[in-house]
Amino acid sequence: MKKGDILEGMIEHVDFPNKGRVMTPEGTVTVKNGIPGQRIRFQINKKRKNQAEGRLLEVLEPSPLETRAPQCSSFPACGGCMYQTMAYEDQLRMKEQQVKTILDAAITQAGQVDASGAPDYVFEGIKGSPHEFAYRNKMEFSFGDEYKDGPLSLGLHKKGSTYDVLTVSDCQIVHPDMTAILTCVLEYFRAYPPVSSETGGSDNVMSSGIVGQIAETNRKDTLNSKNDGVENTVLSRASEQDVEFSRKDVSGSKADSVSGTTVSGVGAQCDNSAQKDMSGSRADSVVGTVESGVGAQCDNSAQKDMSGSKADSVVGTVESGVDAQCDNSDQKDMSGSKADGVAGTVESGVGAQYDNSDQKDMSGSKADGVVGTGESGVGTQCDNSDQKDIRNSRTAEMEECADRIPLYYHKMSHKGYLRHLLLRRAETTGEILVNLVTTSQKDYDLTSLVTRLMSLSLDGTIVGILHHINDSVADIVRADETRILCGKDYFYETVLGLRFKITPFSFFQTNTLGAEILYSTARDYIADTRDKTVFDLYSGTGTIAQLLAAVAKEVTGVEIVGEAVEAARENARQNGLTNCHFIAGDVLKVLDDLPNPPDMIVLDPPRDGIHPKALPKIIHYGADRIVYISCKPTSLARDLQVLIPGGYRVEKACCVDLFCSTVHVETVVGLQRKDI
Repeated sequence: MKKGDILEGMIEHVDFPNKGRVMTPEGTVTVKNGIPGQRIRFQINKKRKNQAEGRLLEVLEPSPLETRAPQCSSFPACGGCMYQTMAYEDQLRMKEQQVKTILDAAITQAGQVDASGAPDYVFEGIKGSPHEFAYRNKMEFSFGDEYKDGPLSLGLHKKGSTYDVLTVSDCQIVHPDMTAILTCVLEYFRAYPPVSSETGGSDNVMSSGIVGQIAETNRKDTLNSKNDGVENTVLSRASEQDVEFSRKDVSGSKADSVSGTTVSGVGAQCDNSAQKDMSGSRADSVVGTVESGVGAQCDNSAQKDMSGSKADSVVGTVESGVDAQCDNSDQKDMSGSKADGVAGTVESGVGAQYDNSDQKDMSGSKADGVVGTGESGVGTQCDNSDQKDIRNSRTAEMEECADRIPLYYHKMSHKGYLRHLLLRRAETTGEILVNLVTTSQKDYDLTSLVTRLMSLSLDGTIVGILHHINDSVADIVRADETRILCGKDYFYETVLGLRFKITPFSFFQTNTLGAEILYSTARDYIADTRDKTVFDLYSGTGTIAQLLAAVAKEVTGVEIVGEAVEAARENARQNGLTNCHFIAGDVLKVLDDLPNPPDMIVLDPPRDGIHPKALPKIIHYGADRIVYISCKPTSLARDLQVLIPGGYRVEKACCVDLFCSTVHVETVVGLQRKDI
């Protein structure tokens, strides 16, 4: 067996999380995304001494456990709900066995065994979710495309892909209200491209042309006219060459950005030379645009004698062309006119040529951005030469053709506008928050989108529409700035009789009714809290802390997310709890500053478990009981192998399924100090 080999076999069983084991004559191969009993074809993609991993290529025969048809059209490409063809009871049995196997091994290895060497604790099985479908109260959808240069999509990433996004228009684990909102937002940006508040004017556009040519020539003697945007832009790709030379005789003038810039172009040439005789003139963006073209031709030449004139948006645009050439030559004698951005830009093209020549003698004029730019190309050449005699002029800033920023954010280039759609819906009230996450690279008027969303016929009610600005290069949902477009930025959810304020980014279990089962189990495991001091570490919005505070002497919650802490404090006030306090900070650091040891501790850490340095501090408190809630049993198992030797024993454990049809499951473990 070697890397690249294509083999066939049957998945004997599946370990957490979704690791199928296929037996071959040369050993066991791990193949993800399968179901026990499936006969599959797979390719070896990793091979070490005693380990081999394969990539699933094809399911040759379904498993006997697959007793129903796929529940959505995106299966199995999406990869989110890999068990949806199994009956829910079979899903529960498989998850239960997966977790028990992990806990048995960890507890045995830690030395907590009976006389026969078996793990000595009580495993109480698994508790299912009240709803198998439409259970999620939060979803994060991504903007993108399903294939390179395909139409805009909005949904979830394709299985195994960082870039391809599937439009999940019939996802079964979300409420139909969320699907309706997703569809509305997608159709809005697909069919009705919004108008940017930064740009205006008219565009002459030629799409998919071979030797497409736009000629706007011999604009002469256009007295007292208005010329705000005559743009010449070639959009191209790969390698880089920058040429900025021969800026001569700029006497008494201010030239902020007279530049020839090439970023990764292919054989593209830009020439912004010889800008002559624009005495006292200002031409606001003389632009002709070629996008994704090879050898297409744009000509905005011979714009002469525009004395005292301003021409508003003379735009020549060629998209997806071959054999592209742009020429903005002989823009002469524009005395007393206004030229803000004479821009030559090459982006995403092969062998494109750009010429903004003979723009000379702009004495007493104001040229805000005389720019020759090539982005994303190989062998691109930009020439901004012989810019002479620009007396008393001011060239303010280089323009990057902001109107050509991609509609959705591209992870490699870090360019684009649309990033995510975050939806939250209260299970008990039906209140909905719509959160659009974009970059700041464009500034669209979203009024009409708000109108469309508010006119939807939904079971619930949209109580807030928010626009979050996120300029981080990381592919995460976050906000540098939040703008409330409509309504408010929160709603309330009810769990076990208590009200909780939910904000866009605060942590809250994604299955509300399942969370009631989870928290009830945790409360039972911690037993009587009457007159006890409790620490709730990794407390989120304080759900567990407040459920315990009703009878406890005092509860202190620690949470690193400041927004969640503020929500927890407000929730406690709303619920009339005065013995519940919350601290914002990292558990590892805050533990050093908590003076009074607790009687009981609740642990509900992130997926990766508790920081190894925090575990000894937790053990040092010597709390009588610890309840550990985990969404990743392998992390729980690792931490148990520290807690058990540290003086605790596992009394009982069980699973709670909050994530139907997926590979995930919650686990609750009750521990007690050995010496009591």
